[in-house]
Formats: sequence, C-alpha cells, structure tokens
Amino acid sequence: MTQSGVVQDQANPLADDSQPLAGRIAWQIRAQIIDGRRMPGMPLREVDLAAEFGVSRNTLREALQQLCRDGLATFVRNRGVEVRTLDRASLRDIYTVRRVLELQALAGHDGAFESPVLDAMRATLELGEQARSAGDWRRVGTHSLAFHQQVVALLGSAVLNEFFRNILAQLRLIFAMNLDEAQFQQPWLVRDREIFSQIEAGQWMAARSLLERYIDDSEQALLAYV
Repeated sequence: MTQSGVVQDQANPLADDSQPLAGRIAWQIRAQIIDGRRMPGMPLREVDLAAEFGVSRNTLREALQQLCRDGLATFVRNRGVEVRTLDRASLRDIYTVRRVLELQALAGHDGAFESPVLDAMRATLELGEQARSAGDWRRVGTHSLAFHQQVVALLGSAVLNEFFRNILAQLRLIFAMNLDEAQFQQPWLVRDREIFSQIEAGQWMAARSLLERYIDDSEQALLAYV
C-alpha cells in the first residue's frame, strides 16, 4: 500500500512493465483523482501531461481515451479533455454498484480469519486516523476510499478490483463538488472502524448490516451536495 492509502496489488499496471504504457499512465492519473489531486472540470492538456509523464502525445492521447471510456474524463468541444463532472444520476449509479459489490464481499464468510487484506484494512484505518489527527480531511477521504477498495478485495477478483477503482475515482469526483470535506468526512472513519471491528471478530452479518446502513447514509449525505 502506498502512503496515500491506494492499494497496490498485482492488478496495478505501474508495477508491470509488460502492460501498455498508455494504460499505466491512465492508472496513474486515476490514482491522482482518487487522491483528490485532479478535480472535476480540470483540463487534461496533452502537452502538459506528456511532459509530466515523459511520454509522447500519442501515448498520452491513448491514456486520455481510456479515462474517457472509464467515465473519469470527457471531451468538451473547443476545450479538449477534462476531468468529468458527475451528476445525481451518476451518483445513484455509483451507489448501486457499491451495494452490489461491497455487500457481496461480506457475504459467505464464516468466523474470524487472517489475510493480507485484513492487514491492509488495519493499516489503512490507522493512516486515516493519523490524517484525522492532523486535520487533513482530504487524506481522511482517500484512506476511507482505500478501506472500501479493500472490502471489495475480499471477493478475490482482480477484474472486480480494477472495476471498483474506477467507481471510487468517480466517488472522489463527487466529493470535490461543492463539498465541505472536513464536515462531510468526520463520521465515516469511525464507522469504517466499526465495520472492521466486526469483520476482525468474524461477525460478518453484523459487519454487513453496518456497511449497508453506511452506504445508505453516505448516499443520502452526498445527494444534498449534487
């Protein structure tokens, strides 16, 4: 796991030189979105990004096309490509996916167990609590997103992990829309910890119930901003 809390695993093309360069650049831009460093409406200029990543404009153009396909960027006439601005319908779609994947990830388990995923969850929560103590609410949000990525990782599917990263990147773009992140993020880290405590104790039904309420409450809170 990186210091930003973004999970690093075998699905990360940055760690695999055999992956196409454009895909690796798209992955890195997406990681910047999840970390809150690229905001809705921010231009993604080919010349600037090609220089930043040290690649050709053709390669960068391929990366931007992938981001557009993934729902993280959009082409605007007379302006070029920019980070996507999402609407209420997009928010509801995000939460439909969250309910399906996150709740399923907590189904079908029996009793307590240890795994690298649980170790990563524990470390992510600690990083989030450190960020909260420092008053860095953007980082608190990043670590909370990483925790929910790790929930989905319990499904054991690299394909679903990769798909869910795009969902979390879109969710971060919702956070950036007229949202007082300090006010918004305050309750969720505590609730993440409560969910993890039940997972750690092997109380999967209780964890799933807490997570279901968490997702419902989070969606309603965000709808007030979108």
